This record gives sequence, C-alpha cells and structure tokens, in this order.
Amino acid sequence: RAEEEVYDSDAEAEEHRASGHTMLNGYHQRHLAASSASSYSRPVMVEEEFNVELPELNVALNGFWDRIDQRGDQHQDRLIREFKTRLHPFQVRTIDSNLQLGMYAMAYEQLFGELPRELVLESIQTGETVSHRPSSADVQRVKRQVASMASSVRNERFTPTPDFMTCKLCPYSAVCNFAATRTSF
Repeated sequence: RAEEEVYDSDAEAEEHRASGHTMLNGYHQRHLAASSASSYSRPVMVEEEFNVELPELNVALNGFWDRIDQRGDQHQDRLIREFKTRLHPFQVRTIDSNLQLGMYAMAYEQLFGELPRELVLESIQTGETVSHRPSSADVQRVKRQVASMASSVRNERFTPTPDFMTCKLCPYSAVCNFAATRTSF
C-alpha cells in the first residue's frame, strides 16, 4: 500500500484522505458557482501533456498542464492554471518568476505561436488565486535558467539543496544521500 510509504499511521492517512475530500468538495462547489458567471473561463485542456523541442538549448521539455482555460475566442485569451493544495506566501510574492509557470508559458508559446494571457496559481484548499501576465522577457529568463540547468546536468554538476518539504515530496528521497528527512534533524 502506498500510504505505508507516506504516512506514519492509518489515522494520519485517514486524516489526509478526509482533508482531501473536504478540499475537493470546496473546489467543486466554487467552480460550479463560478461557471454561471459571465467572466468564467471554460476549461479547454485538462491534464494535457505537452512535448516541445528547444533546439537552441539542445533540450526536450515535456510535462503536463493542470488546466488551460479560455475566456474569449482566441488562443491569446487562454490561461494556464496550476493547482496547488495551498498557496504559500513565497509563491504569491514570486509568481512573476515562478520557473514551473514560466516553463509552461515557454512551451505554450512554442506550440501555439503566442503567449497565454495569464499564468494562474490556484489553491484547491481556499480558492485563492494569484496570476501573472507572461512576457517575452519572462520566456527569455526561463530559457537562460533551462540552459544553465541543462549545462549542469550534462557536466554532472549537481549541488544538493536539501529542504524538508521539497525532499518529502521527491520520489528519489529514499535513495538520496542528501535528502532532508525527519530523522536528519
């Protein structure tokens, strides 16, 4: 059972399961109510996979957009929406430099020939949203970051940056000598 690897007890697993049910029910109610509003953006892609080649960086980028919404009739009226369990103040303050969203915008531009109208982080727990209108400068910044990361990988330069929350969610933490775990404190 997967819970045995993540939770310390059945009670903890059940608490998280109940919390998840409450969050998803709240999300559903909020979006059901919003769907009748004139400003509602309708989903046009959900968990859509993308694959793009960045030949100038010798990099292939693949991933999944949580959801792409459309407010108008054109591609430029689309929003890329990334769902998080909750938004941390850091995510709110740094939305304009969020690497994940920047990569989504870069991939979107590569596939559709233009930037999306907005990048949105949404908390499933509270419904709070924070958004950023991406620019060409954002895409160039992301390309520089991707180029730097690709160079590090190719040259086998991996500087560990252990962090408890990051390591807790990482699928490789069990085999990583640098993982920040409860027992390493």
